[in-house]
Amino acid sequence: MCHRLHAIIAADQPYTFLYVGKWTAVLDKRIAIRVTDTEGQYRYRQIQPTRTGNYMFYFNQWIKLAEMPQFSNE
Repeated sequence: MCHRLHAIIAADQPYTFLYVGKWTAVLDKRIAIRVTDTEGQYRYRQIQPTRTGNYMFYFNQWIKLAEMPQFSNE
């Protein structure tokens, strides 16, 4: 639905959006940050917002898994 909304806005474009004051992030719970430990094993960390509520989009570390992972308490 977001793609359709963006297509409608792009086609009609009543004005150009320059700033978004508030936004809601919706993340699939199967998306995690993949890091490699010192033994070469993959570990997964949950994606957390920064203090300001933004997300760091390190897409080269994000991975979508087949199932929701169990995160360690590290």
